[in-house]
Amino acid sequence: MLRLVSYARHVIGHQRADAEELLHEAILTCHRRIEARGFQGEDDAMVGYLYQQIKHEYDCQRRSARRHPEHELPGQVPDQLEEAPTPAGPCPDAVHVFLHQHFSPADCALWEYHLAGVTLEEIGFLTGSTKSTVHRHLDKIREALRKEFRTWDDDQD
Repeated sequence: MLRLVSYARHVIGHQRADAEELLHEAILTCHRRIEARGFQGEDDAMVGYLYQQIKHEYDCQRRSARRHPEHELPGQVPDQLEEAPTPAGPCPDAVHVFLHQHFSPADCALWEYHLAGVTLEEIGFLTGSTKSTVHRHLDKIREALRKEFRTWDDDQD
């Protein structure tokens, strides 16, 4: 084990805490792979496998750091929040009133599910309809909204 820690410190630049974290990640990855696929080899082959995984984990971390700079990592809040532009389009209340005046309650429910981000398959399951029926009804609603409001953005479908 001491050889593996030493190698990890060599790869990462002699920083003990980072090297131990790297080794830990490599061991966990190897363990998951061995559980899934099995390992038919000798103990010395396992050590070689761990050496290779340490190097691979380090390379993955470096690539990830280049692709995702520190301020863009998930879960971190930027120093200054940018104001989100107000979405263009019709007033949601006006759309709601229009839908209830021109469509059945079932169609309005389909539209609400759609706005909530529910997939067509899930909407079909929830309403007892097929995916194509849900798609057809949503297209009918979109077309009516485009005609009524003329500012409807196709990218929001």
